[in-house]
Amino acid sequence: PVDSSALQQYAAVAERLGHAGAARSALIDYAALEPAEAERAGFAARVGSLALAAGDPAGALPWLVRAVEAAPD
Repeated sequence: PVDSSALQQYAAVAERLGHAGAARSALIDYAALEPAEAERAGFAARVGSLALAAGDPAGALPWLVRAVEAAPD
């Protein structure tokens, strides 16, 4: 069993250290454990931004679309 908050903390540290890919992976794992969180626009936008920073525009697209759909205004 994994404590989902550990994944959030790891993502924050990885992001601060410039490891966008690791941060994105941790947040995606977190979303698997906390699916309601993945539907928040801010969360989805963060994952999408990290994917872009990691050089993965194709991986960013579904997250950025999800962010726009969650907060269309």
